Amino acid sequence: MTVQLANNATSRLASSISSTDTTISVQPGDGAKYPTLTAGDTFPVTLLKSDGQLEICRCTARSGDVLTVLRAQEGTTGKSFAAGDRVEVRLTKGTWDQKFSEAMSHVFLTAPTNANTLIADNKFYTWMAGTVVTGGSNWPPYGGGVGAGFMDVRWISGDIIYQRVTLLANGKKPRVFDRFGNGTTWDAWKMASSLDDVDFRPTASAGDVFIDGEGFYRWNGSTYVKSDLSYSSLAALVSGVAAAMGPNQTTQDVGAGRAAGVSYVNSTARPIMVLVQATTTQTGGNLYATIGGVICQRSYIGATGSKVALQITVPPGVAYRIDAISSNIDMWIEYR
Repeated sequence: MTVQLANNATSRLASSISSTDTTISVQPGDGAKYPTLTAGDTFPVTLLKSDGQLEICRCTARSGDVLTVLRAQEGTTGKSFAAGDRVEVRLTKGTWDQKFSEAMSHVFLTAPTNANTLIADNKFYTWMAGTVVTGGSNWPPYGGGVGAGFMDVRWISGDIIYQRVTLLANGKKPRVFDRFGNGTTWDAWKMASSLDDVDFRPTASAGDVFIDGEGFYRWNGSTYVKSDLSYSSLAALVSGVAAAMGPNQTTQDVGAGRAAGVSYVNSTARPIMVLVQATTTQTGGNLYATIGGVICQRSYIGATGSKVALQITVPPGVAYRIDAISSNIDMWIEYR
């Protein structure tokens, strides 16, 4: 339950009310001055007569200009009020006390504790002794030793509670776990931090876990094992990319060092792309390419003076040759 406030929210009763009426109407159009409430929210209302007599109420719902209220709050008594009496949002002691209680407060734990009971809103729980966790229940499935730690609790809505637990161990990265619940049933704890020690892997499924220097670990039904996203597989992927066409390669004009009918070898560690263009000297002129001793591509056959071209990809360490039939090569480009 959250207390809402609004600046300068004041109006007058549109009609008289008895000492027990629980709905009051303010002047037409003035309802918008008052806070908009969601489920569980309230705001304080002070009813004030012209002679100074007052009553403190608590508004639990507002529909337009009509307020639903709890009467006679904070030690005041129910009174009858006349049309025209004032209806104001005031910061009362009870409101202040509730607002203060909604601010985060600290609780120090010393005894073994059931984590399911730590559900007070805006509470900050801390402990020095690991027995609070190791001797308690419903804590995250931590691995390795446990010492001091702390937990934050938040109410997301009226029936959704969020817990975040941080477990500490000397010389190790803090282990952080999250979960949601309603105070009765809870989701499984999920690990929200990485680890720096493989021996500190959770003892039950808590989502994928990243371990520094190791990579990702995944629950296999009985323990955490290195997943396909481990450092070794990532290294293999990087190695594969490094061996592929593209990275650190450039387009080069190698025509001065190439000639038709001569075999060359791709001496690089990556595939290369070869593009050759020629001008035919008679009808039927063309180009054809041989890779690894196999004729693999032929250009179209052109009339005299036509431009013919072909493009091939040559694997690393493989020999290749371009033959020019009734044509003169005038461009030889390699992407290598």
